[in-house]
Amino acid sequence: MSKGSNSFKEIVFNFMEASGFDKEVTETLVIEFREYSLTLVVSIKDYIANNNFKDASILLHRLKGSAGNIRATEISSQALRAEEALKILDIELVENLLMDIKISLKSLTEE
Repeated sequence: MSKGSNSFKEIVFNFMEASGFDKEVTETLVIEFREYSLTLVVSIKDYIANNNFKDASILLHRLKGSAGNIRATEISSQALRAEEALKILDIELVENLLMDIKISLKSLTEE
């Protein structure tokens, strides 16, 4: 894992601490977040491909918030950067960040 990234165990621990949920519930929520977020990334890419930057921005904002809520701070930070890049229409940067987010999400598996 790159420096600053969050491992599954780290996110589960931090989210348990913040939420008070037990380990099993927390792990389930993190896995559900991963699956949901992977579908968001696909939708964001589709919106960008169709020059629908408004809806892409809304979904990036949703992804940023969901990641923050679950304590996936690296993904939340990447989504924020993508949101900011989209505002200035730096589509190449947005696409690179979406690729990084997808990699981060796919690595969110029980170790």
